[in-house]
Amino acid sequence: MSSVARFAGEEMGKMLGHGPDFGSMGQRRSMLDGKEAVAGIQGESLIERAGIQAEADVESAKLTTAAQSKLAGAQQQGSMVADLGKQLGGILGSFG
Repeated sequence: MSSVARFAGEEMGKMLGHGPDFGSMGQRRSMLDGKEAVAGIQGESLIERAGIQAEADVESAKLTTAAQSKLAGAQQQGSMVADLGKQLGGILGSFG
């Protein structure tokens, strides 16, 4: 009877192998957890970058609008000075 038990034990061992490799499973889980953490950090950094870029775009638009407004004012003032110069030139030309 003892030989039957040994035979059954050997066959069960062959069928089940050496059992689960908990070390490998733990390593794999740690690796997956690490990859998940990295992906989360990358996602957060992309969101933060997008927010910073949006703020920069808004400030850039404000500065561009202000500069265009100043340019338009300077062009208008320059045009008025040029017109005044033409008128003065015409008036002075009539005396000469």
